Amino acid sequence: MKVDVVAKYIRLSDEDVDTGRGVKQESDSVVSQRRLLDGFIDGDGELRKCRIIEFCDDGFSGTDFRRPGFAGMMEAVKQGEVGCIIVKDFSRLGRDYIEVGSYLEQIFPLMEVRCISVNDRYDSEGVLGTAGGLNVAFKNLINMLYSRDLSKKIRSAQMARARKGEYLGGFARYGYEKSLEDKHRLVVDPEAAEVVRKIFTMAAEGITISGIVRYLNDNGVLTCVEYKQRKDSRYQHPGGGVKKLWGTQSVRSILSDETYIGKVVWNRSEKSITTGKKMLWHDRSEWVVVDGQHEPLVSEELFALANERAKPKKRDRSGVDMSGFKREVLFVCGYCGRSMVKKNHKYCCRYRTCGSDTECRRAVEDMETLEGSVMEYVRKTAEVMLGNSGRKDVEAERETLEKKLDALRKEKERLSAEKMFLYDKYRSGGMTREQFKARTGSMGVRVEEIGKEMGEAEDGIERLKGCGSRDGETVLEGIAALREFDKGVLRKGIERIRVFGEGRIEVVWKGGDMFGGGDL
Repeated sequence: MKVDVVAKYIRLSDEDVDTGRGVKQESDSVVSQRRLLDGFIDGDGELRKCRIIEFCDDGFSGTDFRRPGFAGMMEAVKQGEVGCIIVKDFSRLGRDYIEVGSYLEQIFPLMEVRCISVNDRYDSEGVLGTAGGLNVAFKNLINMLYSRDLSKKIRSAQMARARKGEYLGGFARYGYEKSLEDKHRLVVDPEAAEVVRKIFTMAAEGITISGIVRYLNDNGVLTCVEYKQRKDSRYQHPGGGVKKLWGTQSVRSILSDETYIGKVVWNRSEKSITTGKKMLWHDRSEWVVVDGQHEPLVSEELFALANERAKPKKRDRSGVDMSGFKREVLFVCGYCGRSMVKKNHKYCCRYRTCGSDTECRRAVEDMETLEGSVMEYVRKTAEVMLGNSGRKDVEAERETLEKKLDALRKEKERLSAEKMFLYDKYRSGGMTREQFKARTGSMGVRVEEIGKEMGEAEDGIERLKGCGSRDGETVLEGIAALREFDKGVLRKGIERIRVFGEGRIEVVWKGGDMFGGGDL
C-alpha cells in the first residue's frame, strides 16, 4: 500500500488518571505518546519519508467516538488525505470493542488506510483478511470493561477530592479563573467579578431580575459565554453557539450560586463518564459543600438579601388540582422563538425587556386584536379545508410516501446483504482489496442517499399523521365552529403562532401545508 501521509492519533482522558494519586500516568501522557509514535516513525524506513500530521483529543473518553480530533482525522481519511494511522495502542482509538473492531476490520480496509498500533505490535499491512483475529478482539473487549470499571473508581476519587475542597469543574465559574499554581483552586477574575458584585448589589436593592438583565444588555456587558470564550477559546457552550444577550435564567443562576460566597459545591448532578450526558439531579442532602476554599466575591449577608429580594412571587394555587398540568404555548416570538407573555392587555416577547436594541421589542400586539385576527383567519381556513377534498389528497400523499419508504428499506437491505457477501468473500481471500473496494464503493454512496431519502419520507409521514383523517376533520370542524377565542381548541390543530408585531403573524398548523399554513 502506498502511503504519502501518516496521521498520528493521540488521546488522553480521565480514564488515564491514577485514581490513587490523582495524577495522569506518565506512560499515557500526550507528550509520552507523541514521543513513542515519533520514535517508531523515525525507525521505519518507509514511514519517515512521509508527511506527518497529528490529531489529538485531550480530555475525551474512549467510549465516545464523537471526539473533535478523531472526527477531524476521519474526515481527512474520507477525503483521501491520509494513507496510514498510527496509535500507541488500541485503547487510544477507543474503548468500545465493537466500534474499534468495525474500524479495524471494515472501515480502514475499505478506505485503503493502513493502521499501526505500536504497543500491540499490530500492522494491518501484515494481516490477511481479518484484523488480528481473536487476540485483537480480546484486547478491545478488555479495554471496554476496563473503562466501565474505572469510571466507578474515578467518581469515587473525585468524591474524595471534592470533600477536601478541590474545585473539579472543567472551567472556572464566571467571576473566577483557575489558579496557575493549582488548577483545583479558584482565584478572582477582577473584570468579571465586578459584574457579579453589581448583579448582587442591584438585586439586594430591590431591582427586578428583568431590570438587571436590561441594565447588562443596554451597557454592552458580555454574556458569561462570550466572556469565557474571549478568555479561553477552548470553551464551548453546551447549547452551541454564543448567546448574545443576557437572560433572566443567567442572572438567577449567578444569584443562587454559593461559589460566590467562597464555597465549593460538587455532586449537584451526575452524568455518565462514558457519554458525558447528564443523568440526574441530586437532592441537596447529597451535595458536597466545603466552605472557605477561595475568596468570596460577596458577603453571606448580601447573598442572602439578594436572593430574598429576587425570589419570584408565588401565586396562591391552594385548592387547585395541578396533577397532569402542562403549560401549552400557542403564541411565540417571531424573532427568538420564545413564548409570549401577557402584560397590560398585550402579548409581548419575554425578551423584549432584555435590552433597548433587540428585535424582540417589536413582537408586541394588543391581546384583543391579536386573538380576533387569529380567530378570523383560522375559521376561514378550516371552512375552506372542510369544503375541499383535502382528506383524499392527504391519504394519497401518505400512501405514496409509505410505498416509497418500503421500497427504500428493501433496497437498503439488499445492498447491505450484498455488501456483507462481498466482505465475506474478501476476508476468505476470494477477491482482492481493490476488487472489494471497486464493487462496494458506489454501494456506500447509495446507502447514504437512501438514508437521507428515508428520513425525508418518514418526516413527511409524521407530518401527515392526523391530517385528512376523521380525527383531523373533527379538529377542523371544532375550529370552524368557534365563536370566541379558545386556546384549548386551537392547540388541537395549530402547532404555534409566530408574532412579529405591526400586524404580521404566521400561523403554523399541525400537518403543515395540508392544513393551509401561512401568514396573516
